[in-house]
Amino acid sequence: MKFNLKSSIIFSFCFFPLLVFSELKPESDPTLKEKYDFFENEALVFKLIEDNEVTAALNYLEKIPTKQLKPENRFFFEALKSSHKGFQEQALDFYLKSLNLTSQPLVLHLFLKLWHQTFQNNPQILCQIKEWSFLKSLPSAAENSYVTLSKSCLLGKKSEDFYNLNEQLLSSTLKPDTESSELTSQAYFEIFYMNVQFLLQHQLVQMAYEKCKKEFTKDNKISIFHKLQIVESFKGNYYHQEAINLLEILRLIAPDNEDVKLSLAQMHLSRENYYTSSLFLAEMKNPNSLIESIIAELMNKTNRSQMAIFYRSLIPDNKEYLKNHLTYLIQNEKWLEVLSHKENTERISLKNKDIDYAIDFSIDLLKPPSL
Repeated sequence: MKFNLKSSIIFSFCFFPLLVFSELKPESDPTLKEKYDFFENEALVFKLIEDNEVTAALNYLEKIPTKQLKPENRFFFEALKSSHKGFQEQALDFYLKSLNLTSQPLVLHLFLKLWHQTFQNNPQILCQIKEWSFLKSLPSAAENSYVTLSKSCLLGKKSEDFYNLNEQLLSSTLKPDTESSELTSQAYFEIFYMNVQFLLQHQLVQMAYEKCKKEFTKDNKISIFHKLQIVESFKGNYYHQEAINLLEILRLIAPDNEDVKLSLAQMHLSRENYYTSSLFLAEMKNPNSLIESIIAELMNKTNRSQMAIFYRSLIPDNKEYLKNHLTYLIQNEKWLEVLSHKENTERISLKNKDIDYAIDFSIDLLKPPSL
């Protein structure tokens, strides 16, 4: 039996899609056709790759005439084939050709992922970074891949070129006429933080400080929580004055933020500025008993006995703390301070023979002489 031309066309139209789908997954999967029914040609290949069905995508590619492919997709698919065969550097060249024509999120993500894997075995490909003119903005689909790669190269002291790439991305703005958009808040913070760490790593402290100062004083995507994390990088590298200056800027921006006050208190405490530290702690709206006891100790260290007594009086029914503190005062023969706690011991019903004796002794000792 012979088919005429019309019969051949009808046969191809009806059965070709079924042949394609039969190669994608085993016939036992009845949901296959429904899942990919709305995709064809290049769109189907992209969908299969997104679903991690790379082998099926490569099989389907064999059935698409090369002349029907967009140039950027043709290079992308060649990259997939090369990578699948183990020719990673050849694949990277094809990826670059594709991205230089059009920067597509999926292509960029796979390129960055492969590039990260490859440069570990071949550091010479690092020089290619300067050719990444396509990386003017970063789609969200490729953010994680880029941040991971950039951290590894920049902070691992393998390539300083990523610093300039990062700065370029930080200054990127939303472009409605492209598929790319401005960085998400998390990616913006991670890239900015990475560059600050790089500057501190190379002891470019003033440059890092000015960069943060400018960023902190403008309305941007970095939260107070993340700004405090950036300040910690200065503190961790022993640049305490710069850390304090940045915290003071944050205090002006967010005067009611308790974390900023606590960070300032900790910074001044580490520099033995006890009174200043106590003032920041005292500004906190809802201090707990631990904070109040720390304030009292700091006031005591700066010979502000009356303020110390006041803050100790704010401490709730904390018998153990009061007992330990009175024991310390008795051992150091600070009888005036022992006496100042008489009402506190009665208020919380602290019963202790040694403490009771010490309070009575301090009363007798400090009693004014009779005329």
